[in-house]
Amino acid sequence: MTKMTTGAMFVLENNPKQVVLIAPPNSRRVNAFQQALQDIDWPIAKIISFHDIVKHPNLLIDCIEQGDIVRLETSGECSETERLLLQLGESVVANNLVIDNLQLEQGEIIPSNQWYAGLSLFFRHVQQILQQAQPHYRMFDVSEGLVFFDKRKTSIHWQQQGLPTPEIITNHIESFEQLIDTLTKQKTSRVFIKLAHGSAASGTIALSVTDKKIHAVTTIELLQQTGQIHFYNTRRLKQYTDRQTIAMMFNQLLKYHDLQIEAWIPKASYQGKIFDVRIVVINGQAQHILIRLGKRAMTNLHLENGRGDLEQVKTYLGDHWATIPKLAEQAMLAFPNSLYAGLDVLVTPHQHKAYLLEANTFGDFHPNTYWQGLNTYQAELLALLKRNKLIDD
Repeated sequence: MTKMTTGAMFVLENNPKQVVLIAPPNSRRVNAFQQALQDIDWPIAKIISFHDIVKHPNLLIDCIEQGDIVRLETSGECSETERLLLQLGESVVANNLVIDNLQLEQGEIIPSNQWYAGLSLFFRHVQQILQQAQPHYRMFDVSEGLVFFDKRKTSIHWQQQGLPTPEIITNHIESFEQLIDTLTKQKTSRVFIKLAHGSAASGTIALSVTDKKIHAVTTIELLQQTGQIHFYNTRRLKQYTDRQTIAMMFNQLLKYHDLQIEAWIPKASYQGKIFDVRIVVINGQAQHILIRLGKRAMTNLHLENGRGDLEQVKTYLGDHWATIPKLAEQAMLAFPNSLYAGLDVLVTPHQHKAYLLEANTFGDFHPNTYWQGLNTYQAELLALLKRNKLIDD
C-alpha cells in the first residue's frame, strides 16, 4: 500500500504526545519508530535501555511525566540485551551455560527457556516500576504479552474460545523416540516443531515421517565447534534425511527449549508458491496486512521469501477472504488488554479455511505498509489516543 495524507494523519499531527521507549538503542525498530514520530511532528521518543532499567530503576520513573506514552520494544536486535535476559533467567532456569560463550552475533540459537524466564522477570520488573511513575499510557500489557511469547498458552487460549488452530500433538515429549511413538499412535505423519518462546522461525522444524523415510526442513544449521555441535539460525532452509541426525537435533532442542508440537496443516498456494497472511490487529481492527510467499514450509520474509500482492490474493480467494481478517480480530478479542499484535493466519488449499498460527507481541515492524496513510507505529498511537478518549473516536 502507498502512503497518503489523510484525516488520521491530521489528527495525530495536532495531538502530539511524548513517548518513552524501552528498547535497545539504535536498533532498526527504534530508528523506524523515531522516523514515524518525526513524520507526524511529534517529539522524538526518550529512549531507555533494558540495561539501564535493571541497573537504575529510578531512571524510568524519572523519565516519565504525566500523560506520556510508554512503549516497549523487542530485545531481539541486540545481542547484549539478549544476554542480559539470559542472565536474569539463570535464577529460574539452570542450563549451566557460559552465556558469554554463546555466539549470538553470529546467529547461534538462544536457549529460549532461560531467555523467556529472564524476559518474564524483566517484564514484571518494568510493571512494578511503572506503578510508581506519574500517570501515563501504556502501549503494552505485561500479562498478555507473556502469553503471546508462549505459543502453547496462546494456542490453548484460542482453542478455549472456539477459534481454529492447528491441533497440538502433545505437550509431554521427553525424547525423539517418544515423539515418533506418539505420532505413530495418533496416525500423524507431518508436524511442525516450534520453540514455544521463539520468534522468526528460529529453531523450527517441519517434520515428515513415514515407514520408509524421514525428512526435516528447518531453519537450524548444525556446526561443529571444539568437538561439540552448535545450533545456528540460517536464512536458507536446510533439509535433513538422516534419522540419527534429526533425532540428535530434536533431543538437543529439548534440553534448552520448551517446544510446541502441532499438526502440519498444508498452506494454500498462489502463483506457484505457498502463502500465509500476517495481520497487524490494532485496537481490535485488522489494519496492516501482508501476504507472505514461500517455496517451502516456512514463509517468514527474512527466509529469502517475498511479499505477495494483497489485492490479487483477495481476488483469488473471493468470498473466503473475509473470514481471514475477521478471524484475526476474533483472536485479539481473546486478549482485550493488548493494544496490538501481529497475527499469522494460515489458509488451507481447496476449501480455503483459515487457521490461527500464532501471535507476535512485536510483530508490527513492517516498513512501507500503510493503513489510512499511517504506518503500523502511527496507527498504534492513533488507536491509543482513541482508546483512552484523548481524542474523539
